[in-house]
Amino acid sequence: DFFVDNFETQHARLVEYGLAETEMRVEENERGERKLLVTDPNGYHFAFVIPVKRSPEAMITAYAGLSDDIAAALDGLTEADLDLERAPNEWSIRQIIHHLALSTSLSLMSIETVLVNPGSVFVRPPHDQEKWVEVLDYKHRPIGTSLALISAVQAHITQLLRYVPNSWDHSIVRKFPGTTEDEGHTSTLSEMITIQIEHTTAHLDEIRQTRKIHHR
Repeated sequence: DFFVDNFETQHARLVEYGLAETEMRVEENERGERKLLVTDPNGYHFAFVIPVKRSPEAMITAYAGLSDDIAAALDGLTEADLDLERAPNEWSIRQIIHHLALSTSLSLMSIETVLVNPGSVFVRPPHDQEKWVEVLDYKHRPIGTSLALISAVQAHITQLLRYVPNSWDHSIVRKFPGTTEDEGHTSTLSEMITIQIEHTTAHLDEIRQTRKIHHR
């Protein structure tokens, strides 16, 4: 998923590159989140997402509730059920949970940085997503420690958001090693929290779809 303010630019570029209208569609879910869904000629799926607009208090509430949302999405699953996939070669439920633990923990330092040193440059450690999935054995590890990590980090960040108010518009320049964005990307605290909410929610939707497919 790629978070955007509108679909016009992406739609125009996709048409320019030769994608037909039948390979793109816009959907809106029950949360009011809109997505431009795209299937490229190689069969890969992409989504350009316009996130839900929330007030600061609503954002804190949504972020603070993510751990409960994860628990609800997993409720009733057996250890064997965690290895179910939506389709061949997609992440299992187990792998999704370990990925959420990584993304949640990676967000911590950048969020603390924007609270303490707004306007600074933050260089995120290199992160080859698929390599981490393989080397850290997402496929077989129990999820208990990852769930505990997610819960602890989210509780910590929620506390920070309440104790350091009026920081929602503060920003930092985030740089990602190995990309072509030499200038980095400016992100506000509001955008960072929104990304965490929408990213987690998108993966929980995948877990629910997996359960539906396998009648779990």
